[in-house]
Amino acid sequence: MKKAFFPFLLAALFFVPQSTWAQNQIPKEWLRTITFYHEIYEYKLPLAKFPEYFHKESAENTPLPSESNVCYWDASKKNEEQIQPAGDETVWEVNEPEIEKFFAELVIPKVNQPPTDVRIYRDENGQIAFEGAGNLGKTVDVAQAISLLKTALGAGVDRIELPVKIVEPKVTVEDEKLRELGIKEIVSVGESDFTGSSWARMQNIEVGSSQFNGFLIEPGAIGSFNDRLGPVDGAHGYLPELVIVGPKLEKEYGGGLCQVSSTAFRAALLAGLPIVERYPHSFAVSYYAPFGTDATIYPGHKDLRFSNDTQGTILVQTTMDRENKKLRFHFYGSKDDRKVKMFGPEVGRQVGPPPARNETSTKLAPGEVQWLSHAVAGFDTIWRRVLIPPTNATANISPALNEEQKTPSEKIVYEFFSRYQARPSWKVTGVAAAPVAEEPASTL
Repeated sequence: MKKAFFPFLLAALFFVPQSTWAQNQIPKEWLRTITFYHEIYEYKLPLAKFPEYFHKESAENTPLPSESNVCYWDASKKNEEQIQPAGDETVWEVNEPEIEKFFAELVIPKVNQPPTDVRIYRDENGQIAFEGAGNLGKTVDVAQAISLLKTALGAGVDRIELPVKIVEPKVTVEDEKLRELGIKEIVSVGESDFTGSSWARMQNIEVGSSQFNGFLIEPGAIGSFNDRLGPVDGAHGYLPELVIVGPKLEKEYGGGLCQVSSTAFRAALLAGLPIVERYPHSFAVSYYAPFGTDATIYPGHKDLRFSNDTQGTILVQTTMDRENKKLRFHFYGSKDDRKVKMFGPEVGRQVGPPPARNETSTKLAPGEVQWLSHAVAGFDTIWRRVLIPPTNATANISPALNEEQKTPSEKIVYEFFSRYQARPSWKVTGVAAAPVAEEPASTL
């Protein structure tokens, strides 16, 4: 047993320092996380955790470094900062094949997509109908991304906009009246993921999103989610499903409709439309990640409203992909030269879940368990939308729900704040009712 153990121990002692030594040679300022972002999604490259993202390269193929910005390895100094003499034959570089693997495995599958065309027409009943759906073609430019990464490492930059090549879909509008309204191209697409939803929740998402298919928002008009949604009850095809009611989760007709409103909110955000009214959920719900891009609604109490400040009418199409669990809002209209960038989420005020609550009830069958809440942490998020207005924009651009700030470059920064409460796990278990004691018979 000892003979088998000691060679293993020696191998382990030899291997671990080699990894540590290799990482200590890499410039310390490179060992950090670089975030690539596209629209509302982030892709984090943890350079500090994986030394294989770097390798040594012959100095003949690279410019000679100065003594102040490179390192060399001296085994006697180990973790101390090391200065590489000018005559060293190798320098550290980004290991491009390993970085390419990161993009191939974690970024490209989520971003790349072919353009899909759409035909917009009127059916036999005169209703707006769609054949296909307009989606932008997207391809990550990996070579440019790696080039930007190298620049960022030297400049101390931690966030990089993901370079994506865009191909516009073909939008064929056959109805002349729709063309006169300015509907000719895709303006934006909002997307959300409802993976893990129950059958009833997906039913509610499908019924609710169908109400917005063919929705027209005229220039200068405000689109109200609740006004377009209409009644939410069993007579209109909705099923009971969980909704947030105060501190508890309870079943009501239409549970899951916030998936629809959140997707519409994202389409309006990316289109650069002014957000007039929007509310975050009271606690963080996994369906609406990335957090801070959700919009809760409750007819009669909370609404989602946004303004159409473009020169043409906006036409809404909704598509629900049950196989891949994706819901999309497609906005068609006339694009101007405004530019929109989303930055976030900036997270603060993090609070752990309160102590668990375990209760019993005779209203449930013995042993039956009802969850009124699951443990979630509380935190705040801020998203910033940087909008460069179109060149023909009027001076009175409608403000967003939150703060507005102008910079000398005429950029407009909108801040969208969300506060998510911490919730405990709250379980109720059914128990049998205590037997009622019989009273003794009365006597004369």
